[in-house]
Amino acid sequence: MKKENIDGFFKSEADKYAFILLHTDARNRMELLGVTEDMYYNKSSATRWRNNIKRALENGDCDHAAEAMEKLNEFYKNMIED
Repeated sequence: MKKENIDGFFKSEADKYAFILLHTDARNRMELLGVTEDMYYNKSSATRWRNNIKRALENGDCDHAAEAMEKLNEFYKNMIED
């Protein structure tokens, strides 16, 4: 699954992020969300990444935003744990 193949499929960025967070496997999720290895070693990089997605979920009109936000926060917590 390639990111450029799904960008025009969703009605909003929030819907796209919700789908990725809730319905893709770990490998595809990382690729589609733009996760890099650096984010596991650089907390500020991981925080910027999380905040961009969080902002899209908060500002979008998505029925599954709260559930996606929970998943995003779990994913972020795993990234920054020592």
